[in-house]
Amino acid sequence: MPAHKTFPFALMLALAGCASSSEQVGITIDPPDAGVYLNGVRVNQGSKGVYEIDFSRSPRAFLQLTAYGYVPETHELTQRAVQDQINRYGEYSFTLKQER
Repeated sequence: MPAHKTFPFALMLALAGCASSSEQVGITIDPPDAGVYLNGVRVNQGSKGVYEIDFSRSPRAFLQLTAYGYVPETHELTQRAVQDQINRYGEYSFTLKQER
């Protein structure tokens, strides 16, 4: 195939390889001492943080939030949902409900 016909295809492949498989997202949590877990690994304890979520191995990531005296929450995140959240609101904000 002539070089001028293969170049656009090679360029598309190169650009596709540049797409990021991770997202950085700000997360605010109430109560401020909540534990933050990403895919089961504790990543922080505190009210606010910026987290890098890696989607290279799976199209989904799981965010778990826990605090003593509060109902734990688990959120399933996709890269598209995270991108939409960032574009619309800038970050995630969660408020855990107190246990009764």
